[in-house]
Amino acid sequence: MIKPPTMTTRGAQPKNSAFAFVVMGDVPYSPKDQQQFPKLIQRINAIKPSLLFHVGDLKAGKTPCEREIFQKVKGNLNTFQCPVVYTPWRQ
Repeated sequence: MIKPPTMTTRGAQPKNSAFAFVVMGDVPYSPKDQQQFPKLIQRINAIKPSLLFHVGDLKAGKTPCEREIFQKVKGNLNTFQCPVVYTPWRQ
């Protein structure tokens, strides 16, 4: 489970499970989140989920909608080692 701004992972894929997934959203939101996001991705990759759902909100509402911001987040999302399903929400 992801709880911004601390951005922690809980649990791991059970050894006898054929399918485990991660759901995240509202991340990376703050400048601190943006710095920690690559580490969070490493932790998620380490538990080897079958799928990751990002339920939206990649930036704070005050942050300008600039291509550079979205390109950086896209680059980070591309480092997940499992398929990522992104559901756009607001930004």
